[in-house]
Amino acid sequence: MNDKGSKKNNNVNAILSLIIGIISIFGLIFIKEGTLLSIAGLILGVMSLKETNVKLLGEKLSLVGIVFNLIGFTGLIILSV
Repeated sequence: MNDKGSKKNNNVNAILSLIIGIISIFGLIFIKEGTLLSIAGLILGVMSLKETNVKLLGEKLSLVGIVFNLIGFTGLIILSV
């Protein structure tokens, strides 16, 4: 018997926020630009925190994505000073 309904799924926005956060940090390191990606990742991370409930796993993923995107966003400010 295969119970697909009982299996918990990850929140897609949380995963995207994490991936965009990683890409924005690499963009900050290599091309000194990651602002637009960081803003998009922050929006996705906050949206995923609001969507997180019993059926969706991803609260930790979205928090890590938000932190990575904040690093990418504030890194640009630090580098430009």
